[in-house]
Amino acid sequence: MILKNQKNHMINGQLIPNLITNDKILVAFNSLNREDFLTPDTKSIAYIDDHIFIKKRFLLKPYYLAKILTFMQIDKKNEILDVGCGSGYSSIIFGKFFKFIVSVEEDITLVKIFREYLKTNKITNCQVLNTKFNEIKLEKKFDHIFINGAINKFPFYLTKYLNEDGKIYSIYTENEFPSYFCKFTLKNNEEYEKTQLFEASAPLLYNLKSNQVKFIF
Repeated sequence: MILKNQKNHMINGQLIPNLITNDKILVAFNSLNREDFLTPDTKSIAYIDDHIFIKKRFLLKPYYLAKILTFMQIDKKNEILDVGCGSGYSSIIFGKFFKFIVSVEEDITLVKIFREYLKTNKITNCQVLNTKFNEIKLEKKFDHIFINGAINKFPFYLTKYLNEDGKIYSIYTENEFPSYFCKFTLKNNEEYEKTQLFEASAPLLYNLKSNQVKFIF
């Protein structure tokens, strides 16, 4: 009951006051229990208005995920690549709006939580890959690529997985502050367009400037 009340507060105290009023988005967030995607020691803080850290990984705060959905061109025929999916909360949310999701996560503990959730709930429109973020190898392309965390350089290595007119969404930071959730559109093999969507901050998921995965807290 306590967690249920906390979930109601997330909807009414975090999302709606920040102009997340799309009924489908609100229903999607209300339909999931965030605690199902957390380790036992973090379940009690499932609905805080902040990122939740599990080892060296994290779940983005709910508002960021809800807000980015308002900027995406939602089409049930579209497919999305979810990079740094953690234990899968973002992917399951995306699964309510898109045809298919490929989710990538390095941490095997979180991958196991996610796979168990998929099995228990008989979810078939999501594939989970346990691989390093800079070693992703796929045979298909996507309409959207979502990065769960901040980057400090445009991820050209991911563009080969974009369909024509596909978009990449991520928090982008050059000098740490301010940072913004941005939409990236590839113009050609060497140029891209960056659109700032809203101010946001998160740990650096992948240090593209040094080509190494690096977590900053």
